[in-house]
Amino acid sequence: AYVPSGPQRPETTMNNVWEVSNHSNTFQPDPSVRVTICDVTLSPFRRSLQSGRELNFFQYRLSEREVGDICAELRSHSCHIERLKFFRNGLSTKNIRQISNALRQNSSVTHLQIRDNGVDDEVVDPLKQMLI
Repeated sequence: AYVPSGPQRPETTMNNVWEVSNHSNTFQPDPSVRVTICDVTLSPFRRSLQSGRELNFFQYRLSEREVGDICAELRSHSCHIERLKFFRNGLSTKNIRQISNALRQNSSVTHLQIRDNGVDDEVVDPLKQMLI
């Protein structure tokens, strides 16, 4: 369901029963329909980051925007990501620094794996020291 922002937007707790069309095209209350309020201004990639506790980017080339979305989610107070894995993603030195800065503001990540991204140890070592 699309919920507009602004004064018509309901509170985060929804007590409404949504009606669903049945075979005869009449609307029937259906308490089993679940409604999730989402921020439509977020990219689909950013919304997908909010769906799990483990993110495993295995041989997925991350764009600059996707790295930015990951960092924004890591800085979010509602972040639930615990395990973050980057393997052969083409991360640059700049990307590692962005992730490192975002992790400084994060309290949920307990496992970080960065492998085969072609960055120097001098970039990863400060990140490693921060996490120890």
